[in-house]
Order: sequence, then C-alpha cells, then structure tokens
Amino acid sequence: MDGKSFLQRYLDGDEREAPRRGPTYLARRFHQLTLGVLSQALEGSGLVSTQWGILRSIHLEPGIGQRRLCERQSIDPNSASRFVDELEAMGLVRRDPVLGDRRAYALHLTEAGRKLRSRLRPKVLAAQERVMAPLTQGECETFLNLLARVVEANGELARPGNGRRRPVRTLGRESSNSAVAPANTFPRP
Repeated sequence: MDGKSFLQRYLDGDEREAPRRGPTYLARRFHQLTLGVLSQALEGSGLVSTQWGILRSIHLEPGIGQRRLCERQSIDPNSASRFVDELEAMGLVRRDPVLGDRRAYALHLTEAGRKLRSRLRPKVLAAQERVMAPLTQGECETFLNLLARVVEANGELARPGNGRRRPVRTLGRESSNSAVAPANTFPRP
C-alpha cells in the first residue's frame, strides 16, 4: 500500500473521470435526480418536495411538533414555520395548541391533506422506484443502508442551509464602494 486512502487512490486514477466519481459530485447528482423525479410526481399538486416531506412526517407522526418536524426533515425552524404556514393556508395541515405549552402546536393533516397525500403517494413511490431501477432489490437495499450509515455517522456536519452562499453584507452606506465584510465574520446559526 502507498498510504493513500481509497478515495485518494480512486480520485488519483483517470483525472478526466475523477471529478465525476467523487462522493460530493455523486451525492449532488443523486439529489438532483431524486428532486427532479419527485417534482414531476408532485406536478399540479401545488406542493414542493419539502412540503411533501412535511405531509409525510405529519402522517407518520400525527400531532408532531414543529421542533420534532425540523429534526425529521433536517430543516431550520424558520423554514419549517414558513412551510407549515403555507400548508395550513392550502388547507392541508392544521395546528392544534398543546396543553400546557402556549408556544407549541401539534400538527395534523386535514381531510384534504390526507386525500392529497393518498392521491400523490403512488406517484411518489413510482418516481423513487424509477431512480433506483438500475439496481436490483438487494443492491437498492444495500445502497440505502450504506447511504444511511454515512449520513448518520456524519450527522454533526449536517446543518440546514449548509453549502448555500452567504449573503453579501456591506459595512457602511458611505458610498457604493463600501467595504464588504469577510464571509467568516458572520457566524452561521
């Protein structure tokens, strides 16, 4: 052995292929594929993928609170609140006050939310199966188990919003040539 890790040896191979075989590239491409087929499955429903995930979480755990919803969906509290507001305005979700905690709400699907979920579920499952079609059932199970292991082992690295560009913030309004603060001066939440 030359002391290099598997990834170093793998990526040191054919330089033209290496960027297309790295874990970051493949994870991003896999995300694009799954998001694309899910968007097609949800077409015409008025939902985006995160809203579908929220409906699914509420279905699986009726009465779930927004804090738990954030954990399940790996989204920040502000986004969760905004998505739940939208689903509530669409008549798909309702918030019920939690006894003993005036700030907390239990989330439930409305009848319209249950019907929409039931109608869309076969399309969503077919979309997921379409992405996984190149794999045998055993390979699919192995792939998902390995992917889950990698995600779970690196949970501390996963923060909602990771990888997004930070907004450019100016330090003053003296002129249009105001200094721009370095990105590392604004800590992430």
